[in-house]
Amino acid sequence: MRVVIVAGSPEPSSPRFVEKLCSTADYLIAADSGANMLFKLDRVPDLLCGDEDSLNAETLVWLDENNVAVEKVSWYKDDTDLGLALKMGMKHAAEQNRRANFTVTCASGGRVDHMLGVFGVLAQLARTTTEQQCTLHLQEDDFLCRLLRPGERWVLPLDASGHVLSAISLDTKTILTEQGMLWCPTHSEFGVLDDRGVSNQVQDKDASIVCEQGLVAAILLRQKAEAMKQQ
Repeated sequence: MRVVIVAGSPEPSSPRFVEKLCSTADYLIAADSGANMLFKLDRVPDLLCGDEDSLNAETLVWLDENNVAVEKVSWYKDDTDLGLALKMGMKHAAEQNRRANFTVTCASGGRVDHMLGVFGVLAQLARTTTEQQCTLHLQEDDFLCRLLRPGERWVLPLDASGHVLSAISLDTKTILTEQGMLWCPTHSEFGVLDDRGVSNQVQDKDASIVCEQGLVAAILLRQKAEAMKQQ
């Protein structure tokens, strides 16, 4: 089940990109102010999660007119709106007896603390679930990211050749193997937020990355490496 979550980062992804992601959703969740973007696109979500503290007045009216289900919580809470949205997506997929294939967007732009918190929330869910229960992707205009648990392998898209792949460890000890890259680490150990996995280059059409231990955020930049050098 493709669960798309539109979050509310200060600098959201472009409307065109978000529209493309929404068109693939089996279940669409707005994480609080993510509903403002969906209102602009006239894409009615299946569920709104959050405290509604950052929704525009016209968005609230639109949600009410379309009878959107709401999982409302107090603004004084431990969980983030994204964390709540992920939990509700897992719950819905479990009720359907299906695996949740999560795609999160409009989540990482504009504030570095916001971005780090997003990776923290995704990492927490990854540590408490299995690949059979869910997969986790973060997609923005400029990159595609997948979180990999031990034993998970990501075969990169066929058009990834020439692009930059960065592997960022989200655990104290992560062991990775990469194939089809300019540098091909094999059973290599990385510490938490280790920068040695940054800026590898995809060379082969069947390139892949495997997490053998720990947890990794594999980030594929959409712009080709050569184009980045010319800027």
